[in-house]
Amino acid sequence: MEYFEYFFTFLVNISYLYWDYINAGALKEKSAPVPRKKFEKEHLNDLWVADCMHGPYIKCGSKKRKTFLIAAIDDFTRMLTARGWFFNENSICLEIVIKEAIRRFGLPHALYCDNGSLFSTSHLQLTCARLGIALIHSKPYDSPSRGKIERFFRTVRQKFLSSLDLTEIHDIKQLNERFEHWLEKEYHKHFHHGIHTTPMDRFIHALKNTTIKRLTEHELDLAFQITIYRKVKNDSTVSIKNTLYECSPEFIGKKIQIRYPSDKPEDMTIYEDDMPVEKLKTINIHENASVPAWSIRFSKEEDNDD
Repeated sequence: MEYFEYFFTFLVNISYLYWDYINAGALKEKSAPVPRKKFEKEHLNDLWVADCMHGPYIKCGSKKRKTFLIAAIDDFTRMLTARGWFFNENSICLEIVIKEAIRRFGLPHALYCDNGSLFSTSHLQLTCARLGIALIHSKPYDSPSRGKIERFFRTVRQKFLSSLDLTEIHDIKQLNERFEHWLEKEYHKHFHHGIHTTPMDRFIHALKNTTIKRLTEHELDLAFQITIYRKVKNDSTVSIKNTLYECSPEFIGKKIQIRYPSDKPEDMTIYEDDMPVEKLKTINIHENASVPAWSIRFSKEEDNDD
């Protein structure tokens, strides 16, 4: 009887596993692949396709460090609008290259990227909303939908990295300089079979028929601002990322709002009622021993000038 109960339990468990297998679709016939249609936007800056590529290790000092290439390509011209090699793969690095790309090429209408953590931060969504950029994410594991940037990464591996002597590269600045030289002399001036011309020639021709929307540096800084909150200590200081900043004594004991551009973490400003009030200054204990060194104040006249 006991043997029968064990056997019956075994059959029940097998049946559950079988139905889980069926419901998961593992035994169903594979569906036909969804056909893809080749597409191309009609104008410059209609669409930038962004992604991140894992690069080689370079010897920096006594250590070897992994590199990452964060880039975006213009769908119409195939110009590489955003680019930068980094030792980290994070949102700050992404925003640095996107901000520089907007300086060079103007505002894109849309930014197309995968749904990984690098491209899914709330701050990137907020920044794109401030700039009027449509942030579009591809479906998970759908790299073919970002085929143009993936094809560019293949070109980087085959043409740029294969010809690079990594023993001559000792820091990330050198790697970026070599990459910029290769872009200017090779990639942007090389015939592209997908557009039947060079990216540079198509870009120059597209400028005649495209209105480029540009922003001032101040407008860019406002769009990429990060907001944090801190309580001011009794010695008129706040600690931000292990760095002490000082402000006027009137803020002692208060919780203040601090904003700074993502690529300029040293540019800390106190805001009240959505208006800049005072710039924070890194503390200098030796200077404070002789003369009180308060932060830079914003006058009403300066605010009105903006």
